[in-house]
Amino acid sequence: MPLDVVDVENGAVHYLRGSHLGPVYRARSFDESNPVAADYDVGEFEPLPDFAAEYDTHDWLVGVCGPGDVILHHPRTVHGCSAGVARTSRRATTLTYTGDDVAWDPHPTNAFNNTALMGHEKTPDLAPGAPIDGCELFPRVWSAT
Repeated sequence: MPLDVVDVENGAVHYLRGSHLGPVYRARSFDESNPVAADYDVGEFEPLPDFAAEYDTHDWLVGVCGPGDVILHHPRTVHGCSAGVARTSRRATTLTYTGDDVAWDPHPTNAFNNTALMGHEKTPDLAPGAPIDGCELFPRVWSAT
């Protein structure tokens, strides 16, 4: 949810329509100079194709929006910002909702290991494989019971 106007010139996110249906691709670092960038090159998923090289051959949705608008997308959706956009402030709030079956996975590319994304936030004190439910950082917001 943006706190500022977001348009193509200041970095609106581009979403590849239908990509959440698969295949699942490895994430890629936003900043190749980041110490964890090389960790994205390993993993069980396919490498992310160079969608930018064939941008016009794909069906993209561009998240142009204003303060208070909300954009929802599946976490497997291929998404990112175009290179070469103005590097102006673009403030936003991000909320991530999960199911009861989500467990803590402290892999090298976990957002908490990427100081560019989460440098201000301490890594939760959770054991690998433990449910995230009940952790102060991941509060329960709804229950079926």
